Amino acid sequence: MAGDEQGSQETLRLSLLWEELAGKIDTEPHAALGLLDIANTRPARRAELVERLTPALAAAANSAASRMPPADAWRFLQVLIGKLGQTRWQLSLARSVRSTTTALATRTPLDAVAAVPVLLRESGGDFLLGGLANGLARAKPFHPIAEALAGLPPLDLLKVMLGAQDLAAAAFREDAGLESPLATGIEHARTGERAEAFRRFPRHLLADRHAEVLHALLVDASADIVVAETRRLAGGNALQQAALNDVVVEAARLSGAVRAVRDIAVSAPHSAPANRMLRDLLEPTPGDVDWIVSLPVSDPRKSAFLVDVLSSASQEQLRSIVARTGVLARIVPILGTIPSDTELLARIAETVPLAAEELIPLVAQLLPSLTGKRGSALAARALDKALSRDFGADRDKTIAALLDRSGRELYAADAFRTGLATGVPAALASHNLVLFDSSAPETRGAFLRIPEVLAETIMARRVLDLSYQAAEAAGRILWDSAKVNNRGYIRASAALLRFVMHERGMSASPIVAAVFPSVYRELQQDSIPDFLSIVFLFMDWDRCKIARRDLAETLLSSKWRPRDIALAAARAGDPERILRNVARRPGGQAAIASMEKELGSIADPWRAQVRKAIKDAKGDGLPAKLPFDI
Repeated sequence: MAGDEQGSQETLRLSLLWEELAGKIDTEPHAALGLLDIANTRPARRAELVERLTPALAAAANSAASRMPPADAWRFLQVLIGKLGQTRWQLSLARSVRSTTTALATRTPLDAVAAVPVLLRESGGDFLLGGLANGLARAKPFHPIAEALAGLPPLDLLKVMLGAQDLAAAAFREDAGLESPLATGIEHARTGERAEAFRRFPRHLLADRHAEVLHALLVDASADIVVAETRRLAGGNALQQAALNDVVVEAARLSGAVRAVRDIAVSAPHSAPANRMLRDLLEPTPGDVDWIVSLPVSDPRKSAFLVDVLSSASQEQLRSIVARTGVLARIVPILGTIPSDTELLARIAETVPLAAEELIPLVAQLLPSLTGKRGSALAARALDKALSRDFGADRDKTIAALLDRSGRELYAADAFRTGLATGVPAALASHNLVLFDSSAPETRGAFLRIPEVLAETIMARRVLDLSYQAAEAAGRILWDSAKVNNRGYIRASAALLRFVMHERGMSASPIVAAVFPSVYRELQQDSIPDFLSIVFLFMDWDRCKIARRDLAETLLSSKWRPRDIALAAARAGDPERILRNVARRPGGQAAIASMEKELGSIADPWRAQVRKAIKDAKGDGLPAKLPFDI
């Protein structure tokens, strides 16, 4: 009974307190908190009691918001919600409280922002964020509110921004510095919050200041998401915000969406940011270069993209791109003549192992724009490939230009060996010799210094199949080489004279005119070098007599041009005896007559010497008694 009696007394006491507090709610909102405390002491009837209190609680919330200072009002509302706990509310109460918080935040927005950290640290605060966020979105002016939001802890800011779609829209319109802390909040948020942020925020991210937020949202994004965001930006700002574009480019690379993103970007209106984005999506790879080349001819960015991408390539990358069949032919027409284009093409010519049919015209195109050693080195490289090939009607003109530009970079020995190699057709080898002889003084000087190499390459062909004009050119090079390398000239003459003395074609005689004189003069010396002993078979103490005899006999039994032998005689310093030897042999007078007829083609001072020797030879009609007496 005592227990019952005690219980009855407690019930009576609480009933009286309940009635007292219920009567004070209109003037004292805290009375509602007391009522909730009483309800919480009766678990069995808690839901029923809270339902009965719904109108009173709504009135208390509204009264607190209207009468209390903002900070106290927010504290009251948070405690009120906290005391309600997990109890099922009536929808009307939830709507009433949300409406109250919205009105309170709209009326005093900066106080609402200041209350956020406290609300989120204790129970009940999360429920209030929705109304608070809606109220902030409605408040005017908004810029101070945005600045206040930017000062919140990053995770708190994120929670508020997720509270109302209208708040996110308003906040992203303002340049108040909230993007950086918001991005930090996203980076540290839970998975669910990150997902909700990605669902709500991207549609508002259209300016460069939003780049940090977009970056935080696209961390670990899939290729499909990155492509979708690119399409959104292309539609929203035409990809004209460089910082946002940079975020998309990075995400595209990480997710493997580069090609799909690039295909969207290329269709955007041309602008500096969009063009830079496209460039950032291009790498020096064969596939990307092919993509650039495939752009329409009307696309003004095509050349710039190509130059920029290829210029950024390493040597290995450049080789892998351009060495492919047909690529250079597609690249060159796209490029112009501005310095950057010329520099790129020159680097290609220097780096890539191009086929002759690609390298030669490329270097010919570049030479007018290149100066100094670089142009000379490229010309020499192209020349090495050109000398052994017939590449059309402009061949001689092209090789002449390459020779002249090679200058000191020309390795003349290689030019001789390549241009006169046994595998080079006689017609091409002949043209090469003519071009060597007619090259610029500096280039020709390089050929003059190595007469022995010229002799070696002519003899390596085994037969003298060069044209007469080529033989004349070889003769001029050999004769002039004496001025710069006399010892080499003498050795070359000895070797070549033995070779050409067995050649009966006309092409031999211009070479004889160049090499016989030096050998003849050497034979006049008391002692001769060993290498001269193999030229003639000496069976007489007068070595020069043997040379005169062999020369005359070979002339009269061959197709040699007599004027060349006349020139050889004059150059040898003994035209009278040599031409007399010719004249006294069968058929010799006809040879002398031919010499006289072509006398005008012999330059002074040798012309005068030949004229006198011809006169003497014609006046001496006596035949030789013996072949060795002349």
